[in-house]
Amino acid sequence: MNEENIAYEEATTHEMTPEEMRKSILCMSDGEIALFASLVDLEPHALDPRQFHATRNFNGEYIEIQGHAVRMIDKARQLFNKVYDEELEYTRSKTSWMYACMQYADIVYGVLNRRTIARLYNKRPGIEASRQMIDLLFNFVNDYTHLFTVDGKLLKGTTHRTSIDNYIKIHEMYPILLPSYTELTAIEECGYPANEDTWIALRAYLLDELDADPYAVEALLCDLYPFFTSTYSINSVFKEISKAGIVVPTKNTASLETLLVDAMKNSRVAVFNGNRRAESENKMNKAAPKGTRRP
Repeated sequence: MNEENIAYEEATTHEMTPEEMRKSILCMSDGEIALFASLVDLEPHALDPRQFHATRNFNGEYIEIQGHAVRMIDKARQLFNKVYDEELEYTRSKTSWMYACMQYADIVYGVLNRRTIARLYNKRPGIEASRQMIDLLFNFVNDYTHLFTVDGKLLKGTTHRTSIDNYIKIHEMYPILLPSYTELTAIEECGYPANEDTWIALRAYLLDELDADPYAVEALLCDLYPFFTSTYSINSVFKEISKAGIVVPTKNTASLETLLVDAMKNSRVAVFNGNRRAESENKMNKAAPKGTRRP
């Protein structure tokens, strides 16, 4: 190990334990566990840009990225080899899907009841969640996400009772819209709806027309996805693009803005219970008193 790596390992102040590694593995997606399993040898591996999402939750604690290569920290490698076995993999195959569903819920819903959780979890082919499994899911959520329970529902954002009541009231205006299994898995592995046409077009434009760094593009799209589910401000989005180090020439601004707006309008929005922004806003405008329009 060179001096730079030694300094990096010594600077990692958090003391990793087998139990913490086990809990982390239980949350890993299929793509993440495959990446970890490939890093058990000592050599850095070339990092595919599409693996960015699989690394961002662990960079600096279990792995480190060196340029466009990734390696596992020695202590993390030892713990991974110690705790990861067939039994843990079997459990992970169930709990990781719970975690993916709850990560999605954290961004797109904010309020869930047990029936909705079961419907979301059962999107995976070949899975039918029992009542016991749903109870386990609730416990898992409390341990691993930023959601919390009030009156049997999962909520995020604030513990202030008035805010919670208002949030629930808005949600009750719209039926909960569930994503397809394909959409869920795309978000789980890439961090954004990489299977949807508007996102495919946006990614292609950033790469092909702006010649942006592929790693910067993946990082940007991961950051924009939760942004699009809540905020609708094109100026703020361009600030995020600038922060990502992506230069947008003036001649490309209008075209890029069109693609961004398309992705925003097609995004599922938390306040609309996971319904898409454009159709939900149209519904609100039609329901508004004559002479007024919703923003």
